[in-house]
Amino acid sequence: MSAVLQNIVNQPYKHGFVTNIESDVAPKGLNEDTILNFKPTYLYIKQHNITGLKYFGKTISKDPHKYQGSGKRWTNHIRIHGYDVTTTIFGYYTSEKIIKEAALRFSMENNIVKSSEWANLTEENGLRGGSSDMLTETKNKISAWHKGKPKSDVTKTRISATSKGKPKSQEAIANQKISRAKTIAMPGFVNPNFGRPCLQCTRDKIGAANTGRQQSAETRNKRSASLKGVKQSVIECPYCNIVGGIPTMKRWHFENCKAIKEKIL
Repeated sequence: MSAVLQNIVNQPYKHGFVTNIESDVAPKGLNEDTILNFKPTYLYIKQHNITGLKYFGKTISKDPHKYQGSGKRWTNHIRIHGYDVTTTIFGYYTSEKIIKEAALRFSMENNIVKSSEWANLTEENGLRGGSSDMLTETKNKISAWHKGKPKSDVTKTRISATSKGKPKSQEAIANQKISRAKTIAMPGFVNPNFGRPCLQCTRDKIGAANTGRQQSAETRNKRSASLKGVKQSVIECPYCNIVGGIPTMKRWHFENCKAIKEKIL
């Protein structure tokens, strides 16, 4: 091989690159902390190329670029907008203590929980996944964010399917009774059920549940008290000319009127 060719072979690759990332080196030898309690972990920053939303997380995956992240808000975001993401490696760690300090420091310096630029719902400490150990304050924020927002038919179907057959706790039953009582007490258009048509299957269920059921004296007295002094609409039966309230007249008169039956006989 000529000297010129040898120089070309030995020279470094001109088009290569080096990425400087924060990292730490484990001490020589193996110990219990290195082997059992902690696995080498990456800290990474993901940014959505379309929306610009960022997420700071950790993974023990060999390829953090393929790992999509586990934060609840982040995973919902990429489910809607797709995984068009740029991943930056923040650091590679083999020490639990050092990764925790680095992750918490970055979380606080960049205010990743309260900042709208980040999808994190809790501070990253490099030790837990994004969907676990959520702070009570964060859970309350999520609950407040969802409160009052209408659910899609797909979401309602999923909730119904997951809840079907599961026994309800006493607390859930009590809360449901309180909620129903509040709804019933709401007058007119304030009531969330105001103007909503009742499905035929729902009517059939109500009818079947009330068939043969006798109202207690307390219920009858309540109904009587609620209607006392209220002027009801009245109609007249065309067959017997008796005048009365609409519900009663429709039940016992018109097509069911005794006068029709007597004429037939």
